Amino acid sequence: MPSAGRLLATGKGVSTGRGKAGKAGDVRVKVTLTKAEQAFLRKHPSRKLREKINLRFTPRKGAKLTTSVTVLIA
Repeated sequence: MPSAGRLLATGKGVSTGRGKAGKAGDVRVKVTLTKAEQAFLRKHPSRKLREKINLRFTPRKGAKLTTSVTVLIA
C-alpha cells in the first residue's frame, strides 16, 4: 500500500476482506469462497474457479484508489 489507510477486497463468490496499515507497505487480506462456490468445488474436484477480486484503498488523506485482480482457485 502506498500510505496509511484501509484496504477492502470484494468480489462475486467471495467474502469481503478488510485490512489496514499504519504506514506504507504490504497488507494481507483474507477472503474466503461463499458456501455455494465451496460446494461447487466439492462436487467437481477437478474444476477450477476464476474469481475477480475488486480492491479499494482508502488512504487517511487523499483520493481513493481502485483496481482488480483475477485469481485462479483450485
